[in-house]
Amino acid sequence: MNSNKIYTNYFFDEPAFNTHDGGYVPLERPEIESQPLNIPSVLTPDKETDTDMYYTVIAQKGETQFLPGMKTKTWGYNANYLGQTIIFKKGKAHSHYFKE
Repeated sequence: MNSNKIYTNYFFDEPAFNTHDGGYVPLERPEIESQPLNIPSVLTPDKETDTDMYYTVIAQKGETQFLPGMKTKTWGYNANYLGQTIIFKKGKAHSHYFKE
């Protein structure tokens, strides 16, 4: 007979409730329709030559609405949340200028 305990719930240990890592908080699912995934646009280079690509990337504060009626403070690069996609082309050197 196997005496090893079989764990069926790895996210909640009732005897240790509220004593480790702030306790267990159940996930609440909002009653809203699914939203399409927001794919960031492609960042256009400031300058492109046969051998080089130059980009300016600006960190900025913003607000994003993930759920209806609620806005969250966010950070992004050239956008309010996350940032635009930079496409690296094989054989070209990439220069990125970052600023706030």
